[in-house]
Amino acid sequence: MPSVQAALLTIALSIVMGLAAQTGVLVPVVATVFVAQVMIATAPAPADDHGRALPMPHLVPTLVGSVVAAAIAYHPLLLLGAATRASLDGLQVGVFAGVVIGGAAGLIAAIVAQIARRDGRRSLVRSLSAASSLTLFAALASGWIGAARASTGPDIVVVSCIAMVAGLLVWMAPGPRLLVVPLAVLVGAGAAVGASYIPDIAVPIPFAATAGLGVAGVATLGLAVGTAWTHGRHHLATAWGLPAALSFALTGPVVFVAGDFLSALPR
Repeated sequence: MPSVQAALLTIALSIVMGLAAQTGVLVPVVATVFVAQVMIATAPAPADDHGRALPMPHLVPTLVGSVVAAAIAYHPLLLLGAATRASLDGLQVGVFAGVVIGGAAGLIAAIVAQIARRDGRRSLVRSLSAASSLTLFAALASGWIGAARASTGPDIVVVSCIAMVAGLLVWMAPGPRLLVVPLAVLVGAGAAVGASYIPDIAVPIPFAATAGLGVAGVATLGLAVGTAWTHGRHHLATAWGLPAALSFALTGPVVFVAGDFLSALPR
């Protein structure tokens, strides 16, 4: 997907997420995250040394890891049991535990998918590594769910979405990347600070600036990773949304951590 189109799709996902968080209901948030996860799961395979698509059964493993991670982020008590009650007290709404467990589930599914291959298992290590990477990327998107669950969730989600939109709008501008990318990150931080002045948005300026820097920076990184993923592929359709989905998914942990620290502040 051309870079501008990918950035626009990320902006669209951010706007939808911001609106979903404002509803106060987690279901729209989960649905938005799942859309990004499906986009990652349906990503094209990277190229091998000859420019051909790497044989990589990754759809099912990525969806397995995505569903597990999102389910735990949505309902952390899934981890609760006789042996886990003490450890659950130290978990922060299940997000990072969900990412680990989702990644493990996706890895197991990826190994099973490789065993089921009947093509001689060409490029086995690279194929398994790529499928596992997609699984982890998709699982990270569950950070948005954890952020929305926090007591200050809607506020930090809205601030982060505004930072992402502003940063990517600047990122699309023509010019040297060494100049445009840092400017995009700074504009994202400035937009987050500006968003903190919106009525009913209770996010202190230092938190808004830090979250804006992190979100805008990681969003641009996600676009770069997604573009590099398909580098070397010949005759590849341009309609894939992998760069946009990665840009959105990789910011999940940043938003979650920002919301977690914000929730810990005395009110």
